[in-house]
Amino acid sequence: MYLADFISFKFLEGPVIYPNDTLFPSLIIDQNIRVNYTPTVLVYAIDNKDVQKAVKCVVELKRDIVPRSGGHSYEKYGLSGRDNVFVLDLTFVNSITINSEMKTAKIGAGNRLGNVYNQLNQAGFLIPAGLCPSVGIGGHALGGGFGYYSRKYGLACNNIISMEVVDGKGNILHVDSNTNSDLYFALKGAGGGSYGIVTYFVFRIHPTPPQVTYMELAFN
Repeated sequence: MYLADFISFKFLEGPVIYPNDTLFPSLIIDQNIRVNYTPTVLVYAIDNKDVQKAVKCVVELKRDIVPRSGGHSYEKYGLSGRDNVFVLDLTFVNSITINSEMKTAKIGAGNRLGNVYNQLNQAGFLIPAGLCPSVGIGGHALGGGFGYYSRKYGLACNNIISMEVVDGKGNILHVDSNTNSDLYFALKGAGGGSYGIVTYFVFRIHPTPPQVTYMELAFN
């Protein structure tokens, strides 16, 4: 039984895209078209349960799994930088819940920065992060996340209060500075897929200023 068949017919609620599907080629192309890799299968999780089931299945079959938040990676981290891997795409894990009183936002790892900024701005808030709207929040925040507001509020990773993480055994872990604190700090340092699959972030959010000034310098 093939890995894709095993998951498609018995477990996941989200779509499973095989290499022979007409959609498959377009779904593995991202901003870097100089090189590309072909995964064994693309699985789109819709919630934590899907992620759990996928991880358990891959562990049972002794295969590799790579999480993909946005697929906007020049280094091809979303496809692991090699062929024949199992890609777990989090595009549909994209809810955003804003708590204006607590100044926090719970953000699904499948969100792109543009959507995050838009929804936060409508509520009068922001997070310090990058400039490109098509970048996935998951890989961006776990890799640092520098932007215009970083001098004032720090990197995106500095504003992560807590995370929901599916570990290598398929368990859902709550991770913050007090609970699973070692994992919390490891993920904020360089944990994009290395220590678990982050499905949700709780960010500290900041009021949007009435006016923003920025400058660009060009040297000839």
